[in-house]
Amino acid sequence: MAKNEFKPFATASGANVTAQSDYETLPARSAGFQSGKASSAQINKAIRQATVIASVVAQFIADESKNDVLDDGDVAVLQQSLLAALKQNAADNLPKASTTVAGIAKLSSDTNSSNEAVAATPKAVKAANDNANSRLLATATAAAATKLATSRTIGGVSFDGTANINLPGVNAAGNQATTGNAGTATKLATARTINGVAFDGSTNIRLLRRLTVLRLIPPVQRIS
Repeated sequence: MAKNEFKPFATASGANVTAQSDYETLPARSAGFQSGKASSAQINKAIRQATVIASVVAQFIADESKNDVLDDGDVAVLQQSLLAALKQNAADNLPKASTTVAGIAKLSSDTNSSNEAVAATPKAVKAANDNANSRLLATATAAAATKLATSRTIGGVSFDGTANINLPGVNAAGNQATTGNAGTATKLATARTINGVAFDGSTNIRLLRRLTVLRLIPPVQRIS
């Protein structure tokens, strides 16, 4: 166990010290003891006030820092030991922060981590926000796209949106590439009727003229 050389003074029961109520109204508390005779009880009270708190702080330093607290007048060492004691006490007693527990958390500027035991810095938040602002919704359309993600073919010519293209047989010499049998079809997929006659393109058809027979004989008049 680390040693503490700062000891309290006049702490025994019935020690010769001025009562607390008398000490609080003692003029010497503000001006100090003047030349002449001073009450030993008043002096003992002042010494005890200082030494008790000094002893408590020194014991805290010894317990937490595990360093000896020596009454050798080395103020710098005492300050370093006090700082070490405070850090150790915080490490031992303050919990680590989590999603369910408030506590100490390490800061991180990482924007590609799933760690829930660290806290994001303003830099990380800004980077994530900038990244979100630069992205499109899944259903959105790029307002300033200059190239298709996947090239497509138009009339057999590859097109990715970066340049104009020419189509053979349309605005350039050549034959336009086609698919299917549109160029060599000999029969309609669905027959149509022409003047009541079915026609599917496979054979010629004859259209019959429909005549309307007119009644030319005048009606017979009855003679009375």
